[in-house]
Amino acid sequence: MQRLIPPILFLLCLGLMALLRWLWPIAVVSIFQGIERAGADRSSIRDRMVQSAQALAGDEDDLLASAEQITRAISNISAVRAVTPECGSVLKEALVGAK
Repeated sequence: MQRLIPPILFLLCLGLMALLRWLWPIAVVSIFQGIERAGADRSSIRDRMVQSAQALAGDEDDLLASAEQITRAISNISAVRAVTPECGSVLKEALVGAK
């Protein structure tokens, strides 16, 4: 004896299959959009990290450039070039002036 599926259950199954048939393209598009968004976010984060690193490096470059200028200026003082006994006091004065 075969059992028949009640008509209401059959209609519900047909409705669910029709709904899935129409919704699967939307689901696939949503998955691709999510993948694309993740890639864009990753790129954006990488760009922000590069900008932060460049900003930090810029501060160090400024510090090194300032130190180079001070060194060049001190190297032009004759007492420092000749390493005379007053060299220490000249450097001390230069250090006070650099602050």
